[in-house]
Amino acid sequence: MNIKISVIVPVFNLEQYIGRCLDSLLAQTYMNIEIIIIDDGSCDGSPQIIAKYEKEHSNIKVIKQKNRGVTAARIAGVKAATGDYIGFVDGDDYIDADMYELLMNNMHQYHAEISHCGYQMEFSDGRIKAFYNTGEVIVQDNTQGLIDLISGARVEPGLWNKLYKKKLFENFRQDETIRINEDLLMNYYLFKKAQNSVFCDVCKYHYIIRENSASRQKLNRNKIIDPIRVKQIMLEDSNVALVKAEIQRMYMETLLNIYNQIILNDARKEYQDYKRSILKLLKKEKRFVVDLPLKKKMLYFGAVYGQTCYMLLYKVYERYFQKKKYD
Repeated sequence: MNIKISVIVPVFNLEQYIGRCLDSLLAQTYMNIEIIIIDDGSCDGSPQIIAKYEKEHSNIKVIKQKNRGVTAARIAGVKAATGDYIGFVDGDDYIDADMYELLMNNMHQYHAEISHCGYQMEFSDGRIKAFYNTGEVIVQDNTQGLIDLISGARVEPGLWNKLYKKKLFENFRQDETIRINEDLLMNYYLFKKAQNSVFCDVCKYHYIIRENSASRQKLNRNKIIDPIRVKQIMLEDSNVALVKAEIQRMYMETLLNIYNQIILNDARKEYQDYKRSILKLLKKEKRFVVDLPLKKKMLYFGAVYGQTCYMLLYKVYERYFQKKKYD
């Protein structure tokens, strides 16, 4: 099999990690790979490291741009790609040597337009958490692929453990100002266009948890606004009843989650307008509550109808009973 894969690697100030990432790409057992590095305005030692790799390896191409965010970097990479298939790897992560061989073989065996696999989180203290490494192979049609993506049951919202047919990116557009959940939105558009996909639950992607990564940053304006915008965009776009119902549930859970995060940061006065706006949205979208799981329903009614007590009780609940994502 001699079909080319273009792997796009966005980089912004990753001098400690980019070498390991590129070494893992260069070690792939699938040989016909071009590596497109998008230097998104790095101001550390990343450009020098990247330049050294580009000089030493003919299949590496570097594109430099002013800092415009990861979505703009990825789209720039897709436009520059000459491969028939597109993959993404974050510059602070790395992959197993056979990841793209596995994804490509499954792509052809199951006649899929998206092929994806499991991943594992690696923590700074040496802990590893696998998602989920059952070895199961699941073929998804268009509707099931979207439902699995939105529910989070099998499809990780990240772009980095997947391989896509390049034709899915034809006439592709996305709001580049969205900085949080931008990968979920891009996957939504791509899975919507794909006729089918195949998931192989083996953990070939290594997702590194860094203290200063976007997912671990403290609450900020983007972390409040962007996840809501993404769900609203998806709701407006979807016209399939089963998929729309799953987006509605996700939207309500997002509103609740962000409302709760604002409660935990209530010393920040600038968040109070957001809290009031989200409360209005929760009340407005009451019709969607029926689709929430029981625990979320209880949180909803507490937030909407018992605000003062809820704010006190939720802080206790979060501290002592809430399961942490990175535990």
